Amino acid sequence: MSFHFLYREDKGKIDRATWWRAIAYVAAGWVAVFALYWIVANVYTLEGDALVVHSSDGAAETMKAFDKPHGILIGPAALLLIGSIFAAVCFYFVSAKRFQDRLLNGSMALALPLMILFTAAIHWMQPRIGATFPGWLTAVFDLALAGLAVWNIWELGFKESA
Repeated sequence: MSFHFLYREDKGKIDRATWWRAIAYVAAGWVAVFALYWIVANVYTLEGDALVVHSSDGAAETMKAFDKPHGILIGPAALLLIGSIFAAVCFYFVSAKRFQDRLLNGSMALALPLMILFTAAIHWMQPRIGATFPGWLTAVFDLALAGLAVWNIWELGFKESA
């Protein structure tokens, strides 16, 4: 099957073996992007108004953050964001075809990527507005996300074609 069919269209049907292979490629791509982000983000850190560049021998060179372009810090985060959006879009297209193969509405494939987005937003917001947003609510979102992920894997990865 072509890349365009699997990852760029929501029309059609695929079996569970194809879904597992396609999701494995999406996951591997996202892990590679995350690993690259992690490597770059650990080399360059911002401490106060100083940019600290860590080297392999443990030494750290400190300079004023304004002496270096901030793209060095924004770049890894942008890479992670773009890679995550691309992975979510690919996941949607692959899962929509699998839902249709199960004779379910293909738009159900949006549920997991949206729940991941909402849960990430909740985890980002909670420390910033903790007084109006209780910490236990993040656990509720985590449990809902876990339940939705288990259901998605069960429905798409283990059930036979309808």
